[in-house]
Amino acid sequence: MHFILVYFFHRNESEDIKDIVEKVTHLLDKTDLFIADHPVRVESRVLDMIQLLDIPFSNDVLLLGMWGMGGIGKTTIAKFVYNKVGRKWFGSGSRIIITTRDKQIIRGDRVNQVYIMEEMDESESLELFSWHAFMKVSPRENFAKISRNVVEYCGMWGTAAGSGSPWVLLV
Repeated sequence: MHFILVYFFHRNESEDIKDIVEKVTHLLDKTDLFIADHPVRVESRVLDMIQLLDIPFSNDVLLLGMWGMGGIGKTTIAKFVYNKVGRKWFGSGSRIIITTRDKQIIRGDRVNQVYIMEEMDESESLELFSWHAFMKVSPRENFAKISRNVVEYCGMWGTAAGSGSPWVLLV
């Protein structure tokens, strides 16, 4: 883990931002961020995020708030976005993604755009469970019914609450 200590000397704000970007870029060493071994249905969510972030001809810094329950994959999606196009946005026209469980953090004028993370549906939940239980995209035939029961019990789909966390399926 790296920490960056930044001192603001009441200089020009753009100079401070440039210094921070240089330090972060150096630390990241232009390598991709690690993402889950078996991500499930990330591409459509990544494309949605990129559309919110991609404002042509804008040199302004854009803040995107990403809101959703804990463990739903907000950080995973943000890492995918960074790996796909994030390095293009350093410097003028920077894009910053803020992931949070607390909707109050991104309310009002605090961010330019808000992305609400969707919960997984039945097939996504079952696929995630299957990758971790059976190391393949779907459960073995003789485990299909019990796998669906496990996913439903975890609250990932099929319940009135529908508020389970994908992390439950990985434990």
